[in-house]
Amino acid sequence: KKHFDQYPVMYFKSFTRGASGLARPDFFNWEEHIRKLARSHGPDVIVLMLGTNDCQNMEYEQRVLKFASAEWDREYARRIWKILDICREKNPHSLIFWLGAPPMQNQKLNAGVEHVNQIAQMVCQDTTNCWYIETWNHFANSRGKFTDKAINPDGHIVDIRADDGVHLTLTGAQLLTGVTLES
Repeated sequence: KKHFDQYPVMYFKSFTRGASGLARPDFFNWEEHIRKLARSHGPDVIVLMLGTNDCQNMEYEQRVLKFASAEWDREYARRIWKILDICREKNPHSLIFWLGAPPMQNQKLNAGVEHVNQIAQMVCQDTTNCWYIETWNHFANSRGKFTDKAINPDGHIVDIRADDGVHLTLTGAQLLTGVTLES
């Protein structure tokens, strides 16, 4: 938000909900919440970042779909398409940017996040005025693996990830903002 304060003609609305995603609408219903936001604001530009918490089985029509199975992939893609449709209910010309999740320290979670990112990227490629923004390499070392450090513009090594190996530090969030604005 701090970055956008320098543009007085822009209105910026931010919302986060930790430990949530599209796999568990019983915990937090993103469809419902995004519908309220989109109807209230009719945004011209929407930036979404979901998926880190979606590397799990999910319920669909009273069945449990195993994470990364063909059925899971189809249902997850459908949920992303639904979110994109909801984003455009008030303003059908909204531009949507979906930020891919960065690498994770835990290898199992890391592999899951890569899978979720692939589905989101595929959906964005098939959707008009929707762009997938790859964040992976900006938060990875030279081998494409998780790193919790980066070199800032002043040449100093800074922490970009929290100790949990999942969340971003404030500096990491600023890096993510820069990656988004450059895209």
